[in-house]
Amino acid sequence: MFRVFILFIALLMGAEQTYAQGMQAAIDAKTAKQLLDNGDFSKAEKNYRRALKSSPTNYDYKYGLSMALYRQKKYSHTIKFCEEIVKDKTATVDSYRLLANSYDLHNNYEKAISTLEAAVVKYPQSGALYHDWGLIDMLREKHKQALNVWEKGIATDPSYAGNYYWAAKTYANSDVKVWAFIYGEIFMNIERGTSRSDEISKLLFDLYVALIEDETMVDRGEIALERADNSFVEANKRLFGLLRRNNMMNFERGKTIHGQNRIKSIAMMRQNFLEMWLQGFTLAYPNILSKYQREMMDLSFYEAYNFWLFSKASTKDFLDWQQQYQGKYDAFIDWFLGHPMKVDVEDFMVRSQFEPRPKPNLTKPSTSQK
Repeated sequence: MFRVFILFIALLMGAEQTYAQGMQAAIDAKTAKQLLDNGDFSKAEKNYRRALKSSPTNYDYKYGLSMALYRQKKYSHTIKFCEEIVKDKTATVDSYRLLANSYDLHNNYEKAISTLEAAVVKYPQSGALYHDWGLIDMLREKHKQALNVWEKGIATDPSYAGNYYWAAKTYANSDVKVWAFIYGEIFMNIERGTSRSDEISKLLFDLYVALIEDETMVDRGEIALERADNSFVEANKRLFGLLRRNNMMNFERGKTIHGQNRIKSIAMMRQNFLEMWLQGFTLAYPNILSKYQREMMDLSFYEAYNFWLFSKASTKDFLDWQQQYQGKYDAFIDWFLGHPMKVDVEDFMVRSQFEPRPKPNLTKPSTSQK
């Protein structure tokens, strides 16, 4: 009985010690997370290492340490820990992303891509993986490959904003600018009120200004993509030409008591474009963007939407209009907040939907052999 009692006491003390170590590890990890968030990466590393001594198999502590190492640009060390992490069946998307980006920054492109390929097999619906994959290609000026990857990400995870963001920026600098207009506007509807949405507001505004001033701009850019024929792009260009020939594409249309309002000029042009699109192309090219625009136009919100769209690009033009139409803008915002554009796997928009499909192989199988 005495020996049993001693054994019980020993087990109890061991359990208490293990519990105390676990509690201390949790405290160290919490401190490490705060240090990491505050940018003190070296101290965060030390605290995560201390936590891992007590809990060497803790997934979160390993990932935290990997991130602290990554932030210090210790990529070889990051790779070592992340390789251990992704061997676990519970490895997350973020772990694969961290490992792939570490390989990339360690000048190992092949391992970076193979890591993302493996991750996509495990998480086929993750837009974030395609986002990073495209960036790795873009940094090596493989623009066409990057766009293909981002657009694959849009098709598999349509609500993830990052792929639209980079696709819009890349197309804006290419000889196929129509898709910059499309992806940029969809991005702004998915990701509202961020520094990136402010950036895309300005990008779209600059594109429309350039379009009004130069009819050839949609086919010119530093990045030559050599795309296959795309009837959707041609339909857009056809309407741009029609607007220009009918004098609907100029800044004189936007004159107000405050002077020339460029947002108003662009809004009027986009209104005319939408009206003609709905008359001639909506059945041939149904898509979420024109459907959403039509809904706003039917509710008399489309003008206000256009001023919202470009508000961060030409602030004076926006404020001059808002001051005059405050009630109209407030009504639009109330509706807009409660009726976001529906973008999901059942309803999305991507270039490949409008590309010619390969013709099926109609060659009959050989019957010479029995």
